[in-house]
Amino acid sequence: MGRRKFSKQFKRDAVALLQSSGKTLSSIARELGVRPNVLRAWENMVAGEKKTGLVSDELEELTRLRRDNERLRTEVEILKKATAFFAKESK
Repeated sequence: MGRRKFSKQFKRDAVALLQSSGKTLSSIARELGVRPNVLRAWENMVAGEKKTGLVSDELEELTRLRRDNERLRTEVEILKKATAFFAKESK
């Protein structure tokens, strides 16, 4: 059996159920047919969204853009050094 996929909204609804029901995490996880550690991860995801104001897709994109930005900065520095080197060599 393959890995099941759950929508972001399902995950948010599961966490809302956990927070409003007064039931234990284990019992809610059992009712939903997921492992308790999965439900805990969803709870952390929702907490992160509330803390940052960004949904997980936006956080992933922000992380990717920051990584790309750092790579581009490094490439620019390398090109500056190469340009200076070749300018010096051609004199």
